[in-house]
Amino acid sequence: MNLELISIAKRINWFDNPETLIKNPNRFLCYFMQYCQAKDYAIVKKHFTQQQFRKALDTAPPGIIDARSRAYWEIVTPKSLSVNRHFFSGQVDLPNTHKKR
Repeated sequence: MNLELISIAKRINWFDNPETLIKNPNRFLCYFMQYCQAKDYAIVKKHFTQQQFRKALDTAPPGIIDARSRAYWEIVTPKSLSVNRHFFSGQVDLPNTHKKR
């Protein structure tokens, strides 16, 4: 097992065995995306794909990744650009909420 990953695993999750944590990529990456340091990303991205990062982000259990970290990783690991997106092209009539006095 890679010693750099073990060192990172110990730092980001103190209550799980580092080797066990690394063997569960989704769990490891969730804690990584919450508690990593900038220098760690270069190491971890050698061992995990963008798809693995994205899957961990999309399936993260509640409470591990906070809103700020999630927003950052949504940018770093964008969803596939090949997704078909449908936009409404019709006219929308909005109610007039400004009343005359």
